Amino acid sequence: MAKFIRSALVVLIIFLMVGLTSDPTKIAGVKVQAAPTAAERNRAVYDLRDMAYIKWKTSSSLYIWNHTYTPNIVYKGMPYTQTHNTTYSDFLSRGNLDYKTNTLTYSGNAKVGNDCSTVPALAWKFKFPSIGYASIYTGSYLSCAKTGANSTYNLVNVGTYTMGDYNDTSEYVADHAMSTHYNKLKKGDCCLKYTSGTKHVIFVEGVGSGCVYITDQIGWDDGEYLSTWRHNKKMTWSDLASEGYVPIGFS
Repeated sequence: MAKFIRSALVVLIIFLMVGLTSDPTKIAGVKVQAAPTAAERNRAVYDLRDMAYIKWKTSSSLYIWNHTYTPNIVYKGMPYTQTHNTTYSDFLSRGNLDYKTNTLTYSGNAKVGNDCSTVPALAWKFKFPSIGYASIYTGSYLSCAKTGANSTYNLVNVGTYTMGDYNDTSEYVADHAMSTHYNKLKKGDCCLKYTSGTKHVIFVEGVGSGCVYITDQIGWDDGEYLSTWRHNKKMTWSDLASEGYVPIGFS
């Protein structure tokens, strides 16, 4: 009888294990999102680059946010705006792409583009399609940093920190050692700076030894092609800390 009971228990355990592993996206019957894979992190970077590196010109004078775009001048990166956020594919659909020069001629008059807090959500939209990219803002990232997660936008803190009652990332970073948290950053993650003077999100395009390489929608003309983006800038842990950034990712 004891042998029979042991055999039955073994069968039951195997059955439960099969049930748990047959659908790894469910816990207790509730659908959950798997953590980003390396391939998905690469995809997020590629989708970010589509937005940041597209070359385009306008067929008529166009004012978007604080920039006047002049006809026949080639610009790099989707325009900066905080009021008409949109996707790369939508922006591409508003003009004609010359495949020889890989330059889009924008022919509309809608003031579309995106801003610093929107582009990371857009880069991850392929994995998290329910993210409200048009409504996400720096405060969404701050609420994540304070508590450890913001499920509305699939945001989670990178590392084990939580800001708690702090409302200023620079003040929190000044009071805490952050290198162990920065060290956990991976491509596709981002960092938040939220102070009385600056509220900004940067996107991690690559990771090195003690540093990251970031691309962001910075909002002013920077470098070639009058880009409102900052491309592939190296920032060390010391740089991140001195500027008051905390690490946040999507999961």
